[in-house]
Amino acid sequence: ENYVSAASDIVSALSIDGSDNAFMTMMGIAEPGYEQLVARLRAKSITESNNYFWPYCIGIVNELNEKYEQAAEYYTKSATIDPTDVTYARLASVLEDLGRYEESAAAIEKAIDMDPKDETYHNSRSNLYRFAGDLDSAISEQNICVELDPESYLPYHRRGWFRFLKGDYRDAVEDFNMSIAMRQDNAFGYYRRGRA
Repeated sequence: ENYVSAASDIVSALSIDGSDNAFMTMMGIAEPGYEQLVARLRAKSITESNNYFWPYCIGIVNELNEKYEQAAEYYTKSATIDPTDVTYARLASVLEDLGRYEESAAAIEKAIDMDPKDETYHNSRSNLYRFAGDLDSAISEQNICVELDPESYLPYHRRGWFRFLKGDYRDAVEDFNMSIAMRQDNAFGYYRRGRA
C-alpha cells in the first residue's frame, strides 16, 4: 500500500512541475514499487495522450530497471508525440543494449541531427561503429568528440582504445598519454597505455 501512495505522490509531483527532485525520485524506484509507478505513469499517459513527458518517464523507469524492450516502446511513443534529441539518444541507448544496432544508429542519427554539438551523441555513434567493426569511422567520430570537448580526457581515451583495437599502437599511446595528462587518476588509461 505504501508503494501505491508513493507512486501516486511522485506522479502528482511530476504533474505539477516535473521538478528535478520528483524526476530523480522517479528514477530511483525499483521493484516492488516499479509496477505501481509504471501503472500510475501509464494512466497519466492515457489521460494526457498528447504529452510526450509521460511515455518518456515510463521509458526512463523501464530503462533503469533493465526492461529495455518496454523502454524502447515508450521512448518511441514519446518521440512520436514530440521528437527531441534527448529522447532519441535514450532510445538509441536501449536499442544498443538490446543489440539492435541498426535501429540504434538510426535513432542516434536523429539525435545528432537535432543537436550536432552534443559530444555524448557522437560518442554513442562511435561505439556503434566499433560494434559494426568499422574502427576508422569510430576513430573519426572520436575526432569530433575531441573537437567538441577538448578539455575532457574521455575522447582521447576512447580514441586511443579504438586505435589500439585497430593495431595503431603509436597513436594509441599518444592518445592515452593525453588522457592521462588531463586526468592523472585515470587508472584505465595507464592500463591501456601499458597494453599498447
